[in-house]
Amino acid sequence: MPVDLGRLKRVASSAVSVVTGPIAARLALPEGRFPAAHDWVADLRSLRWLDDDRFELVGWAYDREVDYTGTQPAVQVWAQSEGALPRFVPLEVTIDPSPEANQLSNGATRDADYSGNCFRAVGSLAQLCRYGTRQWNFRVSVAAGASRVQGQFTKVYGFGPAGYRTSRRCAAGTALPRWSRTGLSILVVPLLPTATGIVSDGDRLSIDVAHRGTITSAVLVSSQGRTKLEVQHGPQGSTLVGSLPAVDPARPWQEATPGVWGYPVDDPATALPWLQHRVLVRTAGGEKPVLIGSGELLEANPALVEAGPDGELRLDAGTTWGIITGAELVGDDSPVLRVSGRCSGDLAGARFTLANERDTRSGSVTQDGDSFTAEIALLESHWDLAALPPQIGRLTLKATTADGLVIPVRCAPGVIDKAPDSVWNRWFRLYYSVKAGKVLAPRLAIPLTTEEIGTHNQARIRAQYESGEWPIVDKMYFESFYGRQCGCNPLALREEMVARHPDVPRVWAVRDLSVAVPEGDEAVVDATTAWWRARAEARWLVVNDWLRARFTPREGQTTLQTWHGTMYKKVGLDRGEQLDAEEREFMLGERKKWDLLLSQNPHSSRVFRESYLSNPPIYEEGYPRNDLLVNGSGERIRSVLGIQEDQKVVLYAPTWRDDRTELIDYLDVNKLVADLGGGYVVLLRAHSRVIRVGSAAKVGAGVIDVSTYPNTTDLLLIADIMITDYSSIMFDYAVTGRPMIFFTPDMADYRDQLRGVYLDLEEVGPGPVVSTQDEVLATILGIDDVAQRFAERYAQWQADYTPWDDGGSSARVLDRLLVDAPPADPAILG
Repeated sequence: MPVDLGRLKRVASSAVSVVTGPIAARLALPEGRFPAAHDWVADLRSLRWLDDDRFELVGWAYDREVDYTGTQPAVQVWAQSEGALPRFVPLEVTIDPSPEANQLSNGATRDADYSGNCFRAVGSLAQLCRYGTRQWNFRVSVAAGASRVQGQFTKVYGFGPAGYRTSRRCAAGTALPRWSRTGLSILVVPLLPTATGIVSDGDRLSIDVAHRGTITSAVLVSSQGRTKLEVQHGPQGSTLVGSLPAVDPARPWQEATPGVWGYPVDDPATALPWLQHRVLVRTAGGEKPVLIGSGELLEANPALVEAGPDGELRLDAGTTWGIITGAELVGDDSPVLRVSGRCSGDLAGARFTLANERDTRSGSVTQDGDSFTAEIALLESHWDLAALPPQIGRLTLKATTADGLVIPVRCAPGVIDKAPDSVWNRWFRLYYSVKAGKVLAPRLAIPLTTEEIGTHNQARIRAQYESGEWPIVDKMYFESFYGRQCGCNPLALREEMVARHPDVPRVWAVRDLSVAVPEGDEAVVDATTAWWRARAEARWLVVNDWLRARFTPREGQTTLQTWHGTMYKKVGLDRGEQLDAEEREFMLGERKKWDLLLSQNPHSSRVFRESYLSNPPIYEEGYPRNDLLVNGSGERIRSVLGIQEDQKVVLYAPTWRDDRTELIDYLDVNKLVADLGGGYVVLLRAHSRVIRVGSAAKVGAGVIDVSTYPNTTDLLLIADIMITDYSSIMFDYAVTGRPMIFFTPDMADYRDQLRGVYLDLEEVGPGPVVSTQDEVLATILGIDDVAQRFAERYAQWQADYTPWDDGGSSARVLDRLLVDAPPADPAILG
């Protein structure tokens, strides 16, 4: 669509510029001369070079206060030069609808449809260079109905080519893409020293350089120092000739540009020697870096040549490193990430991994000369369960030698250009991305289809959910800890249902498909159409936490709120001033969604009534999850965890804190097991609220991180001693009669400021309350005497809080549920 140049000459706009990814910054803009959009969003998703002349911008733009649903906005993109008499160069725009524009994380804040505002715009350097050296700022306009808004790009996706901008040689000199307070711009300057060709023969190399003026000297510059290059002059420019210096083994890790462009290594001593050189030349204007003038240089020399900031030439050297030139997700049922590229040195024995905070996937590597291919299977079995993918979130590719030294493996431009494109399979949606250091870092998201992504699609599916279109059927819906696991009381009731009424269909709501679902049950992932439909049509919903705003009770449905523990810390309205008015309203709205409540004991029943002002029937029947502690055997569980028959098991299971998201690490479990000796094993169990956001603990020999183990009750069953703090697990473990220790170094703050509690552990607790590591050790070593000392209080604790945990809770609760909420078809119960 042609640009209205007359109108464009009269306009400029303003916005607040936000940069995301590894180059994050917040930049202020001057006041504009044209009324800006009320709430302008212009997201630059990628900036790719299609060849040495053409470039492509991909993104979207809209005014958040305009509803574009059902329309096809007219989108124009142009380059506007700075100066008193600006020039305007239109780009060729193609509308490329994408629901990604409707993602909350991408700026959408309402249910309107912005997918038609997505575009691809192709421009030509030759057109910009016609006007000589100047700065070109890019603008976007969107017209729909009576609304016409325009402005600059306000946000850039930094995990892809828009974050790793490189220069190009052009007719007027050198073109330098920039991101600044004016958004995206291309600065055309007189020709800077630019590499046009590189020949490498072993350590010897020659670099052809185009430039203005005369090059008088040239050097390679790295952290090891400066290495002189010979300058040979010719009719087409100059040639720099010399040798790459050997890497000094005494200085094992060097890089020309730390941070975004340099390869990230926590400890240089754990990495193979690697060095990156800049190439500097001296002219009449002083010393200047040599730039990369063509994408062909990178393609022809992938294991030697890299682009640095603004397209500066970088030369890699070292013992072993790799450049990824291809990355592809293959397979649907058993997805594999296949990466391929060029390398220097021997990668045959390398270990390639994809890892997040708590999960690592390893792959196999093959090498043929200076080419390599690594394949990493994304499904893997843990805890003797079916093979599953990692939890959603960003994964980082890493390569190490057999003895654990880091091998730098970086992405070539062709791989960087894949971001932020995505590929879907039934397990997840994978977004290609590259983080600081050009490290491949794909992001896994829940497997939403293009018809499910974004606020607009979610609003449409929710309307379908609330319409009553999906009839209620005799199906049981389970949800445990917002879908973070399949465990607790819902799992125990599920086991009882399967044993007695196996024909009743069962479905589990899960946060993602890394959650292990019991065999024979269906998994529905949060926000998918299947998830909405399961919530709509299930006759029985068995949950252990809040259903939150996206659940609307229907006539004919029954929700059993089993909760997830007897209350030690204050809940509901009992938290008093810790809750604001909005939180109180939300909480009281939540309790109206519960038809039945499950209580472990009289104390819990009283707290439910008072703290939630709740009046539904309460089943005070003990906790179904604790039936296993009475009736179960831990032999198989110990075998799965690799615990020896003669080892005593100490379980450390702290709760979460309202003021932090990471693992509570007051207790040094590695030191504890070392002090206890080989006769013990320590199990570390982080709370479900922190395992998704906090890093995994660094555990050594004798410690097993069981934070992702699916069922906490299994761990209680095999624990000889339990250490906790304020977790409700203190009530469940009492069913075993085994000793427990309360490690509470922050007791005063937690009790008096952070949360508030119902009980005084120091007065009535069934075990000692300690606050130091040494006290924990001494208590364990003298545990028999401690158990005797607390025997009377332990017995009273059991009488008060576990009177109904006798091994038959599941049966009693299911009996009552099916009487109070019978199926439409009694025959389904058999």
